[in-house]
Amino acid sequence: MNRLTNIDVSKGLLMLLVVYYHALCIVVAVCPGLCNEEFLFETPYLFRSFFMIAFVVISGITSRFERLLKDQIVHDAKVLLLPAIIISTLVGILCPEAVDKGDVSSLSRIILYGGGAWFITAMFLSRVMYKIALQIRKDQIRYCALIVIWIVGVVFDYYIPNDYEFWYLPKAMIFTPYFEVGRIVNKVELTRMPVAMVCFVAYLLVIPFLWWYGDKTPHFSDSSSVSLRMVPLFGFLSIIGSIAFYEAGKIINQNRFIEFIGRNSLVFYLMHIVFLFMACKLYNAYFIITEHSSWVIYVVLTSLMLGALLWCSMFSILLNTKYLKWILGKF
Repeated sequence: MNRLTNIDVSKGLLMLLVVYYHALCIVVAVCPGLCNEEFLFETPYLFRSFFMIAFVVISGITSRFERLLKDQIVHDAKVLLLPAIIISTLVGILCPEAVDKGDVSSLSRIILYGGGAWFITAMFLSRVMYKIALQIRKDQIRYCALIVIWIVGVVFDYYIPNDYEFWYLPKAMIFTPYFEVGRIVNKVELTRMPVAMVCFVAYLLVIPFLWWYGDKTPHFSDSSSVSLRMVPLFGFLSIIGSIAFYEAGKIINQNRFIEFIGRNSLVFYLMHIVFLFMACKLYNAYFIITEHSSWVIYVVLTSLMLGALLWCSMFSILLNTKYLKWILGKF
């Protein structure tokens, strides 16, 4: 079994969730007249607690953090921040509402928010923070320190307005302990204990609860609904959900298109939103949005998803060519 293939499949599945989630959110924002099918708009309750955090857990499974701190900062800046800054700047010109903080100048986004792609900036910063945390050699002390960082991050993220989140520091603090979760999963799996399968089954069993709990389920993405009282539930759901999708990648094992999405998840993440916004604007401009049959939203959503995946696939191929791959830090 090719482990890297499984990782790509897991990341590809998660990216499909990201595109689906954003397609729903943008339909609500741009074409509210289409939002007449409650079932569709309730489906994010099943994954909104963990679908961004799962990328961090998977990174913790695969990363060794063997570089010196300064070398890691340079490497991560090259493969994360550089693509985020360049692509987000271009996207901001095409469609300002498709980037975080699109109402401020590109230079301000870079200085204050690391480019305007909240997840990439927070991932970069959290990798630096985790590398520093690894200097604590005693596991129990490191675990306690990471839990404190996580709780402080949750509090700041919930109670401090996003406009004051310099380089998305609260989100980076929330991400940081999940590298340790991935590291623990990797260690345990070497002993052949089926921890990932246990989490996968646990997640399947908890789906009816998530559906029943509805909009009270913790929500973590660019905005957060995780208050202090939700911390235990958020911690539980984010861990079992993340590991469940890692296991899903192993179960599927191989799928060329999903692997392609996973290998190019950075490009898909940075480029899909601009397509969704532009396509939704066209729908809103050329369709009279009144009372529609329920099938219309399914057609619109399917076309948005397929269009976004095709758009991102084209850019993934283009940006991996000889003369453009430097944009992705491949030099």
